[in-house]
Formats: sequence, C-alpha cells, structure tokens
Amino acid sequence: MIRVATLAGVAREMAAEEGGLDRFCRYLKTRGLLPLLPPIVRYLERQAQRERDRERVMIETPFTLSSEARESIRSKIGAPSDAEEKVEENSNLIGGFIAEYNYRRYDASMRRTLEQLRTHLLH
Repeated sequence: MIRVATLAGVAREMAAEEGGLDRFCRYLKTRGLLPLLPPIVRYLERQAQRERDRERVMIETPFTLSSEARESIRSKIGAPSDAEEKVEENSNLIGGFIAEYNYRRYDASMRRTLEQLRTHLLH
C-alpha cells in the first residue's frame, strides 16, 4: 500500500517541474489512486503550515513591547528581521519573555529566573 506521505513527497518534487502536477495526476488516475488526491492535498497543507509555524517568531510577554524590544528578542533568538511575528500579552508572566522560533523555546521569564535562583541557593 502506498502511503499518502510518500505520494505527497512525489507530488512536491514533480510540482517543481514543467507540467509535473499534470503528470502526477495522470499517474494517480492510471493506478486507481485518484481518490487519494484529497488526503495528499491535506497532507501538503499541513506540511506547509508546519513550515510557516517553524519560521514564525512567537513572543509572550506581560506588557506591550516596543519595536526595538521585539527586534532585540529576535536578535537574541537568531530570528531574521523579516520573519513573521506574533506577540501575545500574557498576564501570568511577571516579567521577561518567552519566545519560540524554529521549534525552539526560549524562556527568559522572571519566573524561570527565580526558579533557577531558588534551585541554585538550595543546592
């Protein structure tokens, strides 16, 4: 049984070629796999969303950030200045920020800093 993920990978490669998607659809049709086209499309959409999420900078902070502060955070976490950004105010944070970029979480919150200090003092 051919997996949807495998067919999606083939579709992605063929899409880069002239007429590649037409050839891919003909391939599916001749092998009786055309009913798999909707799941293939959904799989490719999910992959594209994951890629967009990976490249998005997510910042949580207890207060509104200036553009300079946002740029400073981007620099600290290695995100390019043109990466899509989402900033959320989180009243549960007492200071600092939490950022996510490229599947990594950067916790520079006051809570984490205080927890580290507490751990250090108790050991």
